[in-house]
Amino acid sequence: MPSFRTTVRLTVGGEAFEVRTNAGDQLTAERGIGENPMNFPVELGMRVWWSAFKRANPEHPAARHFRTFVEDLDAADEETPADVDGNGLDPTLPVATGG
Repeated sequence: MPSFRTTVRLTVGGEAFEVRTNAGDQLTAERGIGENPMNFPVELGMRVWWSAFKRANPEHPAARHFRTFVEDLDAADEETPADVDGNGLDPTLPVATGG
């Protein structure tokens, strides 16, 4: 059964946070895009994380503006890339089946 609840570990402003998404975060993210959210799947995912982050940390500077949040995520990725194999989010690569 699908669930909107996902635990996500984020590094924002050099600090590690663990947030849990919910259905309200999904709806907030879809409204934030303002048009068909399926046209922007990466942004939709980031907006879900941002919504969950804002709920958990409303006073954090990155909770005020989506762009600040994204820039902080990007800066953390430059310090410790999650992309250890060098392929990033390349949609042209085959998906691993996991056997």
